[in-house]
Amino acid sequence: MAKKSKSQERMESMQHHVLICCGPSCTQASSEDVLAAMHECVKTENLDEKVRITVTDCMLRCSQSPTVIVYPDGVWYQKMTPEAAERIVKEHLVLGDFVAEKAQYRFLGGKFEPCKVRKVKDK
Repeated sequence: MAKKSKSQERMESMQHHVLICCGPSCTQASSEDVLAAMHECVKTENLDEKVRITVTDCMLRCSQSPTVIVYPDGVWYQKMTPEAAERIVKEHLVLGDFVAEKAQYRFLGGKFEPCKVRKVKDK
């Protein structure tokens, strides 16, 4: 059996992919502060090998900026702050509960639905 590359090992250990919008509106609304807080909290919680953070261009949700999406759960967060970023790491990524007051949509049943429940994990 061939030895796995570091890239392959990292992908196989990953549990969440976090997308942070750094388009013009989100940047103006301090998405870079949200990004810094998210990176710091992921590091503090020792999630470096389990969480991938990716900066994106505009997600077309400018009126809800800054926007953050967490996969594989497909939860779209709106009007993010550094404090909310820390809560997302601790509550969503660690405990499996999304941050209800910041969650706007969740991919469920093949489409995005408005968030109405707190638990990310299905029955």
